[in-house]
Amino acid sequence: MKMKKTIPATNLREELYDTLKKVSNGDSLVITHKQGAPVVLLSQDKLNKIEEENEVLRQIAIGATSSEKFSHAEIVKRLRKIVK
Repeated sequence: MKMKKTIPATNLREELYDTLKKVSNGDSLVITHKQGAPVVLLSQDKLNKIEEENEVLRQIAIGATSSEKFSHAEIVKRLRKIVK
């Protein structure tokens, strides 16, 4: 996995519009600050993809523990769908 760029909140404040442009173009940033744990800034598209992948994996886990079983081919099909 690619290392995320880390910036302090002060830099984010000073470079807000440039930072938002980079994030909307696909970059993700870890923002550090003195008030607590670091936070992550990412685009809506990336968040949607993460949520979709999580849902597919959740469904696979449910399928693995339920009486309804998925075939290997069905699991591969679902995983390929989220990789695109």
